[in-house]
Amino acid sequence: MMEKKICSNCVIVVAIIFAVIISSIFVVICNSNPKNYSVDSDEINNKQENLKQSKIVAISTSSTKKNIEDEVDVLVDIDGSEPNMANIGNKEKYTHNNWYNSSQTIKASFTQTSGSQGKLQFKVNDEDWADGDEILVSTEGENYVSYRVVDSLGGKTIAETVQVNIDMTAPINPEIYIEKKKLKSFFNTISFGIFHMKTLEINITVDSNISGLKKIECQNISKNEEYNPEGTWSNYENPFTIESNDQSIIYAKITDKAGNFVIINTESMN
Repeated sequence: MMEKKICSNCVIVVAIIFAVIISSIFVVICNSNPKNYSVDSDEINNKQENLKQSKIVAISTSSTKKNIEDEVDVLVDIDGSEPNMANIGNKEKYTHNNWYNSSQTIKASFTQTSGSQGKLQFKVNDEDWADGDEILVSTEGENYVSYRVVDSLGGKTIAETVQVNIDMTAPINPEIYIEKKKLKSFFNTISFGIFHMKTLEINITVDSNISGLKKIECQNISKNEEYNPEGTWSNYENPFTIESNDQSIIYAKITDKAGNFVIINTESMN
């Protein structure tokens, strides 16, 4: 009886040892198959075909364990379209040669693509980019206003730029000279000797301002005429002469490239 009991116990011990060994082997086998991540490259390449730009925001994953494959599908979002360019309104108005004598509001727009959402950004000269679709330009001088589109995935378009020239200052230091003597008051303050000259030379000068000189015009109003700002103006290009006994008033209208102007005159020629 004792021998049978010992043999029975031996069988149980051997069975337990065998079970432990089998379990250990099973654990090793399971752990020898870690989770794998994969992307279907053929599918992505097909989506990328003929696209200039691609952005992958998610990938598919799959795991293999105990020779059994479990696949988990995750959406792969590829934006293959570039944002549309910004379109600045009335951009044909804002060129190197065009000047304005008031503040200018520059607006822009763009068309959303079927891909990621975009937004407009602008900057003036060397300032930082800022979000927005319009900007008021008031700084005198030459200003460069740029717009671009930035999408939610970081894509940026090439900037669209216009030149906005502002000059709100009238022409500087306009003067009328007669025989190289400046007139700032009544003609009768000029020395008596001038009246004995046969002719007098009229010369009109002005200093350059921000936009530059566009034109000088004159009106010669006789003693019995009334000055009319809307009257006929003659272009002034070179000094001209009048008779020394001409009792009239000369008006000069100086206009810059932005449309600012100033009117001066010789007051009286009595």
